[in-house]
Amino acid sequence: GVEPFLVGSALDCIVAQRLARRLCDKCKERYQPTRAELATVGWDIETEGGDVPVLYRPVGCSKCSRTGYFGRFAIHEVLTVSEDIERLIVERGHTEDIKKLAIGEGMLTLRQSGLRTVRSGTTSIEEVLRVIA
Repeated sequence: GVEPFLVGSALDCIVAQRLARRLCDKCKERYQPTRAELATVGWDIETEGGDVPVLYRPVGCSKCSRTGYFGRFAIHEVLTVSEDIERLIVERGHTEDIKKLAIGEGMLTLRQSGLRTVRSGTTSIEEVLRVIA
């Protein structure tokens, strides 16, 4: 029941967050995924320079209680409310239109942010898919 102009002017940013398990540094295993595996999860190889990255997967050891994970971290999606996004909110724009504009302005989605943590070796693809699905 709140008027859209009040919502648009009151927001600075909107944050979505998921808690994911961190790969155990003692036992994580390097592997080279196939292009097909990466395509299945929506990994755009062309934006990565065309190379298939080396990733990590859980193994399990005594340190991590045989889970392959030790600790947690947050994956974030931050939508900064620009003037254009505020205008869309005030005009009661569709959420998909707002999302497209935010991505065009540089916002990383939860999936993109999660896949960055996979690339850095922090977690596995399976863990990112588990928490953002």
